[in-house]
Amino acid sequence: MPKMIDLTGQKFGRWTVIGPAPCPKTTKFKEPHWLCKCSCGESKIVRGSNLRNGRTQSCGCLKKQNKHGQIKTRLYRIYNAMKTRCYNKHSKAYKNYGERGIAICDDWLNKETGFVNFYNWSISHGYADNLSIDRIDGDKGYSPDNCRWADSITQNRNRKKRKD
Repeated sequence: MPKMIDLTGQKFGRWTVIGPAPCPKTTKFKEPHWLCKCSCGESKIVRGSNLRNGRTQSCGCLKKQNKHGQIKTRLYRIYNAMKTRCYNKHSKAYKNYGERGIAICDDWLNKETGFVNFYNWSISHGYADNLSIDRIDGDKGYSPDNCRWADSITQNRNRKKRKD
């Protein structure tokens, strides 16, 4: 068995080593294992060599979470709903948005930076939990120059007149 290097208290990615752990019976690797706690709160037993060589960085939450770390926020849900109604033909709202040509500007739609750009715009333009995104001109798409954060009264005044 390799010489055990005490990793207690050390950080590896999102892992913090709590202390030594028994080697799981299912493993073929007879080397030191460690009880680790991930920054998301999950605890697992991890091979020491996987910690030291960087093969493991988290309990798996890094793969689930996207780069901006906002995946569970209200603002991210608003962003996804906006994309769904504009681009998902199976969405009930698509006929009122995507089918009418309502689109999202490239700056907000970019796969790598789109949400971050939308987030930054939102925070700097009055986003609050009691507001929702409103297009100033209902016939134009979602973009910084055509959107604002508005309360329900303002949004109702800005609605397209329905044909009865």
